[in-house]
Amino acid sequence: MDRKFSSLVPLIFFTAVMSMAVALALPAAAHPEKLLFPAFLLGAAALLISLLHLGKKRRAPLALLGLGRSWLSREVFLAGGFVCAAGIGVLDPGPAAGGVAALSGLATVAAFSRVYHLPGQIGWRGWPHTLSPVTATLLAGAATHLAVLETGRAFAAALLVILVAMDAGLAVKRRASLARRLRDSDRRLAFPGLAEAGRRLFPVRFFLVIPAGAAVLFCPVPWRWTGLLVFGLVILADRFTFYAGAARETPRMALEEIRRERMNRAGNGVT
Repeated sequence: MDRKFSSLVPLIFFTAVMSMAVALALPAAAHPEKLLFPAFLLGAAALLISLLHLGKKRRAPLALLGLGRSWLSREVFLAGGFVCAAGIGVLDPGPAAGGVAALSGLATVAAFSRVYHLPGQIGWRGWPHTLSPVTATLLAGAATHLAVLETGRAFAAALLVILVAMDAGLAVKRRASLARRLRDSDRRLAFPGLAEAGRRLFPVRFFLVIPAGAAVLFCPVPWRWTGLLVFGLVILADRFTFYAGAARETPRMALEEIRRERMNRAGNGVT
């Protein structure tokens, strides 16, 4: 694996695990006693995983200093707020606690893509990338409802079908965008081999989402949990593809010119 990409692996797992924690919390307004504890555990685990991305972990609280202007600070604040809300709900379960955890969790997931609207990274911008984490989490939330709860199944089933269609549409656009960047000779993909692997994952996810949705809709309880696990794997694959699709906006010719200039300076002994 590319050394630079390995530093992004904790972020892949942080965002995927946090999305599944939120998915568990979404139906918690109806039955917080069943769902908030595992949501709290997964959310806390996601926060711990995120620390692996930091070089100096003691400085982690400094990420909150830019709350008014930085989406990274907002993401950290919202993620911590979600875990706290879920923890409070575990101690004092009730519809209000479940609702607060669900809303703060969705806000956290919505912040994931906003963090990466960076001027130089065309691969991380665009509304399909922005909506995809929220849609996938809502989809897993509807699957959680169907896997765990016996009430409100008709509404959850209708929502699941709608979200599967939305998720498929977003996936098609994301795959087309990644394929264009792979063909573009004037832009530099940061991880071309991994990006190609991510592009090949899209057909796989289509073959996984449909049977997983059918499992939570029609199968006995043990198979429902299998379907829910598959949705978690789909989210993980999506996050891998997102980070692997990093593409610089700087044209390749400009990058080559910068490289040659640096080599000339090195050859002349200039630092």
